Amino acid sequence: MKRIAVPLLLAPVLLALGIASPAAADVLVLLNGKKLVGGIQHDGPDGVKWNPYFSRDPGMVFDVRSFPRSRVKKAILVERPFSEFLRRRMGLAPGDVEGHLALAEWCRERKLKEEADLALLDVLRRDPAEERALKAYGKSRFRKLARGNPDFDPEVRKAVDAYLAIRDPGERGKAFARLRRGHSFSLPREYLDRILRSRDQPRGLVKDRPLTLGSTESPGVYTIFVPKEYDPRRAWPLVLGLHGGGPGGKDRDAVVGSGPSAMNFYIRQAAARGYLVVCPTARAAPWAATPNRAFLRSVLREVELLYHVDLNRVYLTGHSMGGFGTWYYGPLWAETWAAVSPMAGGGSGIHRLIDTNTPVFIFHGADDPVVGPGSDRAAARALAGTGHDFIYTELAGVGHGFPASIQKALFDFFDLRRLAPVRGRRAGPPSAKVRSSFLAKVTREEKRFLGDPLEYGGAEGTGKSEWKRLLKDLKLGGGNAEAAATRLGELKDPHSVKPVGDLLRNPKVPDDVKLHAARALGAIGSPEGYAGLAAGLRSENPEVFTASARAMAAIRAPKSGEALARSLDHVMKVIDGKRIGGNRILFTDWERWLGALAAAVRGIADRKPPGGWEAVERTAVKKVLEADWDVIHSRRVRQDPKAALRKLREAVEAARSAYG
Repeated sequence: MKRIAVPLLLAPVLLALGIASPAAADVLVLLNGKKLVGGIQHDGPDGVKWNPYFSRDPGMVFDVRSFPRSRVKKAILVERPFSEFLRRRMGLAPGDVEGHLALAEWCRERKLKEEADLALLDVLRRDPAEERALKAYGKSRFRKLARGNPDFDPEVRKAVDAYLAIRDPGERGKAFARLRRGHSFSLPREYLDRILRSRDQPRGLVKDRPLTLGSTESPGVYTIFVPKEYDPRRAWPLVLGLHGGGPGGKDRDAVVGSGPSAMNFYIRQAAARGYLVVCPTARAAPWAATPNRAFLRSVLREVELLYHVDLNRVYLTGHSMGGFGTWYYGPLWAETWAAVSPMAGGGSGIHRLIDTNTPVFIFHGADDPVVGPGSDRAAARALAGTGHDFIYTELAGVGHGFPASIQKALFDFFDLRRLAPVRGRRAGPPSAKVRSSFLAKVTREEKRFLGDPLEYGGAEGTGKSEWKRLLKDLKLGGGNAEAAATRLGELKDPHSVKPVGDLLRNPKVPDDVKLHAARALGAIGSPEGYAGLAAGLRSENPEVFTASARAMAAIRAPKSGEALARSLDHVMKVIDGKRIGGNRILFTDWERWLGALAAAVRGIADRKPPGGWEAVERTAVKKVLEADWDVIHSRRVRQDPKAALRKLREAVEAARSAYG
């Protein structure tokens, strides 16, 4: 059988079939003249295997049709010109002038004007005097574009580099005025100052970073990966990955699954291809739960302000519970995504994705014992024949997994997709232009939580009043509170102890703030923090309790040991309330509260209050270590009830040794 690559000529065939061309489609032409549009996954001497869902994965098993060679005339690959442009452009070295000029000519032949301009600008970015590129782009048109533009004017680029070397905001203001006057620089100052701020952001993998923007309304954490070669002077693609799992605990108020666990699916491909990836940990399960909506919006806004993101290249994906979440937020915020990819989930909303021209990559295991493939199969069938840009792959023998081959295919899909801007009710064609997140206007929200970018790098409040500014940051929660707690611990200002402790005593203060308030008091180390931490030891939030227990041991107040001993009964009361019959308890409750119990026992071992060992023996030993607990856990997400027991046993042994 002959297989022919045809980038444009077969478009009339697709139109005759009533099907628009997706990014790439195989057309199987049979000897009887019938044309089948979809994906060819096997082409060999024994025949051809084809499916209607555009999957070329050789392991695809759903709705696959097999044809003997005797029935096949030919197979033709049709690639959408926009996707072929992206693929060709990615394959060119930056200094390949002839290759970029040839690509510009290829675009012009296909009436891809914007894409031809981009290919020419790739040449002129490296050599603004290249005559052939100048002639093709238009000299006067290029002069207008290049004026004041650091991408094309070496003098402006040098002046911008000098500006970015200035840390003092006042001096930067003067330098920016000179930049405007001397070089006709047209970009707003906040664009440059965000570059400066972004240079100081961490690279590599950062787990459980507290959300800063909007943290008072939606506290939470996210895990982020930033390639080591990240340069904030250019915009980068961003993937938002939603983790799997589900609700946990007796009250269903905990979340099984996390951002760090999801990041394992994406980090290898992201590192190889140069993508930013952010994986938040849900505030509630499932992802469609109300608390997650504002939280995810804040995560996206924060990442787009701290890191330079190409807003035409923001992608959404998720596995299992995250697959359901992708089916929910994909259609809901379709104008945001360059493509969406639900994995091993289920949902609806394909009409919204079609209306916004949002490409879809779907994967599911045929033998998935956790989430059956029925919903994703229905979505694939509904998309087939619409002309929408999508791929559905279903593999056997992978269960509820996310194979490495699919991880690669996912990023292959993202590489060739860009946002299609929506105007009114209609979506236009996707654009390969870069849309910088650093051009966003400075808002009051950014100033409140992240700071005014125009003031970045200046002298912050220091001296006698610094703790007052830090207290304001502490009240914001999230990343601000984490940094403020650390700095308060370094300052050790005695005036800060009572107001920080008041946060722990105030029932209206969010647990996120109380957690960092307890950390701050422990780091300050003043016995005056006793009253606030005693309130923390009555918390029914295990994280707040744990932080308070550790801090109470650290401040060494006269009665801190007795407070820790009394707190053991409080922890056991909470644990008893988490029972779901007899000694049965859910893993999430078990892990969180045994960790809290171990923290209190460690504090008792350190402080050795009178009656402390008797309290440990009565609670941790008799009611936990010597009791027969049935911890309901999942092996699928690696929940190990014995790990929490080991930590508690180590704490108990430390207490036993302390009391001799």
